[in-house]
This record gives sequence, C-alpha cells and structure tokens, in this order.
Amino acid sequence: MGRIDPDDYVFYCIASLMLIIFAAAYVIDTSELPTVYGFGDDPQGALDTAWSIRSEPIEHLIIVDDETGEILAQFVGNESSVSVPGEYLYLVEGAIVIHNHPPPWGAARFSDADLEFLNSTKCDELWVATEKSCTSIDSEGYIERQYWSSLGYG
Repeated sequence: MGRIDPDDYVFYCIASLMLIIFAAAYVIDTSELPTVYGFGDDPQGALDTAWSIRSEPIEHLIIVDDETGEILAQFVGNESSVSVPGEYLYLVEGAIVIHNHPPPWGAARFSDADLEFLNSTKCDELWVATEKSCTSIDSEGYIERQYWSSLGYG
C-alpha cells in the first residue's frame, strides 16, 4: 500500500470542498431568495397597485406618488414591454414606477431596458411585480425583494 503525500491530501480536500460548494451554488437559485425584508417605508397604495397588476398577461406601468401612494398615470404595453410616452416623463421624477413582468416568464429580475429607464430618469424607485413577488431598485442600486405572502397578500 502506498503512502499518501500530505500535500496531495490537502489538495484533494480543498478540491473536494470546492466541488461541493460549486454544486450547492449551481443547485440553489439565489434569485428566489429575498435580499432585504422591506417595503416598510413605502406607501400601502404602491404595494396595492403592484399586487393588482402582478398577473396581467401584458405589461402595465403605473407611476405612483412616493409619499401618498396615489396613482399619477398608468400605461399598457404588450407581452414584453411597456413605456412612458415622452409627455408624461415629468411625472416620473421622485415617483415610484411600478411595472409587471407577465407570466409565464415573469422574472423578478430587472431587464437591461428596466435599468436603462432607471438610470435615464429621476424616478425614486423602479418596481417589478410578478405572480410570486415584488422587487424594487432605487437610483443608488439598493434592491429589495419580498414575496407577496410575507407582505400579507394572497
């Protein structure tokens, strides 16, 4: 029986541990984990609005007052996009802009177009509502995600 070199043993232990970590990271979809338990400082009206469009089959976009939750404007797009007409862009400044990602793909992630919109306007927050959750991002890149059930919906 041959002797095991201590250096080889350490290498194989580290390699095995790295393989286990890689396998766990591959199996666990962290995009479904909440990043922050929040929305506590946002008006209830904004959450109610997001809830109301979460399952719509086409994209909706609603501009909501950041302080009161009052709906300022709403727009309807198609299955993959929605936009704010230029004459309404002034309403976006300082507001919460909520839109949905329709089922079946309904990803709780922000698209490149979503992030471009956030960076090119002065909205306070951009939200995406899906059947399972609501996710927001502010102009500084701070992200909150919360499942509807934990927010008292459904």
